Amino acid sequence: MAGQSGLGSVARYRGQVSAAPELLVYTTATCGHCWSLKRWLTGERIAFREIEITDDPAAQQVVRTAANGYMSVPTVVFPDGSVLVEPSPAQVRATLTASGEATVGR
Repeated sequence: MAGQSGLGSVARYRGQVSAAPELLVYTTATCGHCWSLKRWLTGERIAFREIEITDDPAAQQVVRTAANGYMSVPTVVFPDGSVLVEPSPAQVRATLTASGEATVGR
């Protein structure tokens, strides 16, 4: 579902969600899916920065913008500005590969 936001879909939010020079993973402390994704990223040696949104209104707004107003985590923002909401590891890998961010497995 490229170009649309939603669960596991890739969306581009240039001007709304800022691209960053690193992979950003928006999470909450109680999100099991977040823990699983972070464990997978670490195991694959994919560098990322975690942003815990619970007490961060600016981070909450990023997540809401990416998820059509919902507080859906994990939300992943890629260096090219692509966003995945509640992605699987396979979706993260595919997006990194497609964007030329060949950091997988390094």
